[in-house]
Amino acid sequence: MDIKRSSEMMICTASINHLFLKISFSPSTLPEDISEEILLRLPVKSLLRFKSVGKSFYSLIRSPNFVNKHNNRNIQKNNITLIYHNYGCPPTFTAQTISLKSSLLFPSTECHSVYSFIHLRWEIDSFCGSCDGLVCVSCITNELNYYNFEELIVILNPSTTEFKEIHIPQKLSENWSIKLTSLFWFGYDYKIADYKLVRVVDFDRSRKQSFEVEVYTLGAGLWRKIENVPYIFEKHQPGVLVNGALHWFVVSSMKQVEVLVSFDITNERFVEVSLPEERLTYPEDFKCDKKLGELGGCLCLLFHVFCVRVDVWVMQEYGVRESWTKSFTINGDTVTRSLYLSLEWSFSNNKILLHCDDKLILYDPKNGRYRKLAVVQIDTCTDAVKYVASHVSLNSGRYLMQSWKEKNQSKA
Repeated sequence: MDIKRSSEMMICTASINHLFLKISFSPSTLPEDISEEILLRLPVKSLLRFKSVGKSFYSLIRSPNFVNKHNNRNIQKNNITLIYHNYGCPPTFTAQTISLKSSLLFPSTECHSVYSFIHLRWEIDSFCGSCDGLVCVSCITNELNYYNFEELIVILNPSTTEFKEIHIPQKLSENWSIKLTSLFWFGYDYKIADYKLVRVVDFDRSRKQSFEVEVYTLGAGLWRKIENVPYIFEKHQPGVLVNGALHWFVVSSMKQVEVLVSFDITNERFVEVSLPEERLTYPEDFKCDKKLGELGGCLCLLFHVFCVRVDVWVMQEYGVRESWTKSFTINGDTVTRSLYLSLEWSFSNNKILLHCDDKLILYDPKNGRYRKLAVVQIDTCTDAVKYVASHVSLNSGRYLMQSWKEKNQSKA
């Protein structure tokens, strides 16, 4: 795609908006299926405007079926944004984003900071995942006084700026004297049609490495303790969501080895997942690293032998060890010499987007060619979280700018 194509797309969107402005005052004049087809092509900001046109538009745009269709269309059109912050900086109150679509159209587009939380006193600790356009942010807030810090989870829709704060309970177990370190992840339970927040709490100081797991259901607004697990989790590891389960590499405190585990969001159970039967080999004196990703809807593994190669394995049939297949190997220096490497996105034409240190790289496995799309000004230890442009509502009625105005008025 080039600049001409981009201009044509913008003109097309403007034309659709103009058409709807002329007819939107009487939405009943259009059949619902035609209205839906037109609305599906509109960006989120336009949909928010048309929600107020009439009851029929409001009901259609808010319906779960339409929301899913709109999200899926944005995914197909690569209308995806990466969001992250720099963990190496002093207190961070600003999220950085980069549009995947813009990077494809205009290579070397740089990141820009657009979401500032400083007026809310949210210091960003980490991004804990995303689902349906909602981003989960783990924050530290000291709103009450400078020395009284509190853990806080913010569920944010960056496309609409609507947010919901979730306050963290001090402890659900009996021992209240232990200072906690929490890790959080975010996903959707299709069985109950609600979002869930998973919290892993390091509560055992006897060094048995036992972790308490709690689950918060967004609709019910309640925390529940579900089990204790013998796994040591790494901070700032968002988890890879595939087949309704989150996946991480952890250290088993019982086996004292690194294992791959999954957490089924519906059944709320941890299960160890087998790695490829073929041994993951690498030359002596070379460092290696393993990263998880999602490739074409399948769980995938990036086995990175620094300065040598990156093997990309795909689990063709979920949960079946024998289905692990080495899909391709990357040998280019730009990729293999990267200290930080992660798979950010896979396209329908089999090309993939890699995050290599401070660069976003578009790689084509068919011919081994790659090109730089953007420079990202972040630390190499940072995991970006991707989200789709979405108008999913949190039903909180709270928005970033509105909240800022309310705080200013209360101080006046």
